[in-house]
Amino acid sequence: MTLESDWEKAVPSFKNNRRSISLWATDARYLNDSAEIKYAAYDLSDALTKLAVSDNSDLNEKIKDVANRLRNLDFSEPGSPCGHTVYVVCFCSEGNLLSQWMGYGANGGGYSIEFNTDAIRDLFFPAFRSDDELVGMEQDGAALCAVRYGIDPEMMARIASITVENERFGLMSQAIKSLTLFKHRDFSAEFEWRAIYPGISPILQFRTIEAGGIIPYVKLFRMQPSEKKASAIRSVLVGPGPKQKLRYEAVRQLLDQRGFSDVLVNMSDITYRG
Repeated sequence: MTLESDWEKAVPSFKNNRRSISLWATDARYLNDSAEIKYAAYDLSDALTKLAVSDNSDLNEKIKDVANRLRNLDFSEPGSPCGHTVYVVCFCSEGNLLSQWMGYGANGGGYSIEFNTDAIRDLFFPAFRSDDELVGMEQDGAALCAVRYGIDPEMMARIASITVENERFGLMSQAIKSLTLFKHRDFSAEFEWRAIYPGISPILQFRTIEAGGIIPYVKLFRMQPSEKKASAIRSVLVGPGPKQKLRYEAVRQLLDQRGFSDVLVNMSDITYRG
């Protein structure tokens, strides 16, 4: 399976080793859906409550506490000014959708990148910071999942069980990770998949947006150990906006220079001027 992401959201970096990539995983609370994490909180709370039997074991007390906090949309971390979160890279299972070009692909002037799914699973995040340098890599608790649109009670019950099974990683942290799998049906045209990373990395970076906000994110890395191993990028599709041929030539040269000569480059056939 392969997944697509537009250039703006994936932000691949070609600055380091040849054929290695870097993607930016954004704090889920800052994504463009104002109901992120909150949308399915009540339903997950109900599903967790059903798992908490009547005895007063430590685990059941934890389940009841987290279920109550979810119902109150309380994602706080005791002793910390910031709430629990996860970091997300968003993909689409369809690489040439007009709605995606208009909404995320620079109004048709951007690019759609097709990734090999195995490469997404290979992504690591930095372990430490030394001054301004990122040091070491680790991979723990990451997931690549399809987004669910709407609430399916049977699926929610399964997700609640998985959340409790992974309680050793922190029950609230696992609950937040589970909540990022659900979005309102209004977003179903995005055909979204997500690479989800736990909110435990101290190596935060920050970017600004046009509206003036500051967005926390984590850089994820996939090193290319061998020229013989398949590239993380399978193809690039040039958006249907202005100067398409020139943009095609530019990205072809960029990929060739950075060791991605095996990556296919094509032009979108959608008749949208942007």
